[in-house]
Amino acid sequence: MLDADFGEVAQTIADAVNSTAPDLSKERKELSEINVKIENGVKAVLSGMKFPELEEEVNRLRVRKSELEDIIAHKESHGGEKLDPAKVVELFHYSTEHFDEKHLKEIIKFHITKIYANIDGSFTVNIGVHLNGCGGRI
Repeated sequence: MLDADFGEVAQTIADAVNSTAPDLSKERKELSEINVKIENGVKAVLSGMKFPELEEEVNRLRVRKSELEDIIAHKESHGGEKLDPAKVVELFHYSTEHFDEKHLKEIIKFHITKIYANIDGSFTVNIGVHLNGCGGRI
């Protein structure tokens, strides 16, 4: 995070959230399709198929699923309110300025959106921004 351009990252996040369909139909449809793909990929792995590409794709789909869930949750809880990139920048600055033992748990909650346990015993950590906390805390 220390090397990130907060303004650029915040604008990308805000653009993704603010460009959603008014009724979220496009996002809900994509989320449904992703859920089916993830389920099919997991079934293939559980049946013994071993392809690194499949595992990578399932992980990519999980990240997109998490993004869509966050976008939908933000839109539902904030109605037509647009996400302000400045609030995301504030969250990033807060996180870097207060990165210490006292605030670590809070900062992790802001930025770890999902943790997935993989079949091989490893795990995938999805790092992002919990949009519901954006502006509510700061």
